[in-house]
Order: sequence, then structure tokens, then C-alpha cells
Amino acid sequence: MAGIHATLYTTLMLLALVLTVWALFFMATSRPVDGAFRSTYVLLVGTSVFQGVLGVVLLLMGYRPSSSFHYLYGISLIVFTGAGYAFASRGDGKRETLIYGLMSLAAFGLVLRAFATAR
Repeated sequence: MAGIHATLYTTLMLLALVLTVWALFFMATSRPVDGAFRSTYVLLVGTSVFQGVLGVVLLLMGYRPSSSFHYLYGISLIVFTGAGYAFASRGDGKRETLIYGLMSLAAFGLVLRAFATAR
């Protein structure tokens, strides 16, 4: 179970990084995000939730991270990615791209911080 949790860390980190670069591409070319981007962002949100569920299962099994901040980063990841999706859909294309880009960058940072506090 801990191995799956660790593998999902890598998945989340790569998804967040790819989405951040992808959003920068959209901003640089003044194009709105497309359905493929939105679908990948939803994959990021779903993977974040699944990672959180696995974290709770590991906690119930007696595994604990070295720092309590690990919980904060995990909860923040789920909240920020979900809120980003909700807020991005309300507005024009440039606003949507900017919000997705910022939330993807924030997710990347939160994933890195969660990893740093897990050991």
C-alpha cells in the first residue's frame, strides 16, 4: 500500500509539471485551454483524491509521516486542485488558462512539500 502511495507521488508530480508547462504554452500562444487539457486536469484532481484516500488507509494501518505538515499539504492539494477546476470554468479563456496554470504550479509545489515531509 505504501508503494502505491509513493508511486502516486511520482504520477502527481509529473501531471502537475506537465499541466503547468502546457498552461504556459496556452498563455504564450494566447489560446484557450482545450478539452484534452481539462481532462488531464480532472485526472490530476482524481489522482489527488485517490492519493488522499490511500493516505488515510495508511494512517489507519499505523503508518505515520514524520511531520504533521504532510497532512496539511495533502488536504491542500485536494482543495486547491478541486477549487481550481471550479473557479476556472467561470470566466473567459485567458482567466481559465491563468487559473489552471497557477493551480497546476501550486499542485506541483504541494506535492514536492508533501514528499519532503513524509520521511
